[in-house]
Amino acid sequence: MAEHTDTTTTPRSGHPIEALLATGLDDLKGLADVPTWSMDAATTTRVVALAARVAAGVAEVEARAISQASVLDLPGAAQCRDTARWIQRTTGVTRRTARAKVKLAEACTDLEPTRAATARGHRRL
Repeated sequence: MAEHTDTTTTPRSGHPIEALLATGLDDLKGLADVPTWSMDAATTTRVVALAARVAAGVAEVEARAISQASVLDLPGAAQCRDTARWIQRTTGVTRRTARAKVKLAEACTDLEPTRAATARGHRRL
């Protein structure tokens, strides 16, 4: 079972999704102490919109990974009663958040246009 960690290491699998996420996390750590007070109104508006698009794209990748975890029966292998419990244990989120993540994964699986739009960071179809 994977364990929650705050450190990134070079991806062992070499999978492009894992590599991108590890690099992105490392890049985000570099922004942790960058102040926002120097952003003007236009920059602030663009940053909020860009952050929302990036978050939507990451949520879609996470949803596909959650679906894959179910296909691989990772919850069963970890002796979790369901996928939400496995997500909770793996990531440290609340039960409510874990259930919402499962619901999004199911919606993305069932609704390809929604999944594709979310992957591109679109807010609407």
